Amino acid sequence: MRILLTALLLSMPVLGLDMIELKNGKLIPAESVSVRGDRLRIRLYLPGQSATAEYTVPIDQVVPEFVYYAWAEQIAAGDAEGHRALGEWARSQGLFRLALVQYRGAGAATPEFEAALREEEATWRFNEAWRLFREGEIEGARHHAQLILGEFEGSAEALRVKELLSIIAEREQFLSEQKRQEERARRARGHRRELGKQVERMDRADRMVREARLGARADARRNLSWAAYAYRSAEVRLQELLLLVEEEELRLSLRALLDGLAPRMVRSFLKLADALWISGQVEGALDAVHEVLAIEPENKSASGLRERILDRDTRASDPAPAVRVGYPYSRAYLLRRGLLVGLYPGAVPCYGIAYTFGCDR
Repeated sequence: MRILLTALLLSMPVLGLDMIELKNGKLIPAESVSVRGDRLRIRLYLPGQSATAEYTVPIDQVVPEFVYYAWAEQIAAGDAEGHRALGEWARSQGLFRLALVQYRGAGAATPEFEAALREEEATWRFNEAWRLFREGEIEGARHHAQLILGEFEGSAEALRVKELLSIIAEREQFLSEQKRQEERARRARGHRRELGKQVERMDRADRMVREARLGARADARRNLSWAAYAYRSAEVRLQELLLLVEEEELRLSLRALLDGLAPRMVRSFLKLADALWISGQVEGALDAVHEVLAIEPENKSASGLRERILDRDTRASDPAPAVRVGYPYSRAYLLRRGLLVGLYPGAVPCYGIAYTFGCDR
C-alpha cells in the first residue's frame, strides 16, 4: 500500500533518513542516503569498527516514499527542474500528493494543472478498485470505489465507479450462501494475517525502543525514528482493517491494539526527542516533542523539554526562523502540519491519505 505511507513519512519526526525500508520488509540502518540514477546509494556505519561502508540498492526494491525523501533532500532551493523531475517520478509511483508538492516547488502547479492531476489520481484509484474486483477482493474494491465517490465527486471517474458498484452488487446477488461464507472466511484469513504482521511490526518497534541507549546516540536515533514510524504505520493499517473486518472478535482485537498504541508512540517520541536533543539536533528534537504533545497535550516531560529547547533558541545568537517570528515550532514540523491540515482537515477514519487516522492503498 504505497500511498498509505505518504502521510506517515510526512509525519516522521526528523527530515533525514536514518533507516531505509525495502519492499521485502528488510531495514537498512543508514548514515546518509542519496539517489544516483535508478539506484539508492547508502552509507552505513559498521558497528564496532569506527568505519563506514557504501553500497547501492535499485530504487525499485525500496519503499517509494523513502526514495522520495532521499531525492527531495538533494534538490537545492530554486531548482525548478529538480522539483519537476521528482514530481514526475512521484507521479509515476502513484504518490500524487507528494508529486503536487514538487510541482508547486517547480512553479508548475497552475489551477488547471492541479485539476488535471486530480483527475489522473481518480483514474489511478479506479484502476486499483477494478484490479481488486478482478482478483476477488470484493470488499477492498467496494471500499476504493466509495473512496472515489467521497473524495473525487464530480470527476470523470464518478460514473464508472457507480457502474462498478452496480456490478459488485449484481455479483454478490448471484453468489450462493455457501460461496458467500467461503469468501467471507477467506477475507477473514487475510485480515488475520495482516493483523499478525502489524503485531509483529509493533513488537519489533517495542524492542527497538526498549534497547535504545542514549550513550550510543546514532543507533538510538536510528532505531527510535524507525520505531516511531512503525507505530504510525501500524496505526493507519489497523484503522484500515477496522473498516474492512466483518468478525466482531477481530474488531475487538483491533480496537484493543489501537487503544494501546498511543502510550507506545509517546514513549518512542520522548526517547527520540532526548536522543536528538543530546546530539544537538534541536529542530528534530522539537519535532519529536510536538509529536508527543499532539498525542498527549498535557505530557509534562514533553512540555518541559520543549521549554528547554525554546529557551536555548531564545538565547542563541542566530535563533531558528520559526522562533524569530514568534511561532515556536520547527520549520519541518510546520511544513508537515501545513500540508496535512490543508489536505486532510480533521483526524477522522477515511480511506485516503491521512495523518493519524485513515487509510489508502
